[in-house]
Amino acid sequence: MTRLKTTHGISTMEVMVALALFAITAAGLAATTIAVTQQATRSKLATAATGLVEDLVEQLRALDPATKPWQLQGGTYNDPNNPITATGVSGGQFLRSWTVTPNTPALGLSRVEVRVDFSGPAGFRAFGVTYLCTTATCS
Repeated sequence: MTRLKTTHGISTMEVMVALALFAITAAGLAATTIAVTQQATRSKLATAATGLVEDLVEQLRALDPATKPWQLQGGTYNDPNNPITATGVSGGQFLRSWTVTPNTPALGLSRVEVRVDFSGPAGFRAFGVTYLCTTATCS
């Protein structure tokens, strides 16, 4: 049996197959990377919005109901700094508002619903509900 001519190196067909496999793999990884980056951004914004809800709830709880602060009167209010940043100062993309429902669930208690909206490309809303004493002594 005689030997055929020996070949050294790789053929053009092998290079094309390797490039095709690499392109398919790279396209899949790129799509995954984009999705992971978008999810990380959404999580960061959701965490910031939740922090803004909690921050306002704590501010409202710190108010003295004996002084009858406007923030605890019945009605719907918008944060005076709207739109706000994740730290609560003006100039951001978050809109914060709250609704006070007096004497709910009992006399002297008010139901306060805090809402933070994000208006960017990953628009969403964060809510928080608390109950606050709006009189010197709650009944």
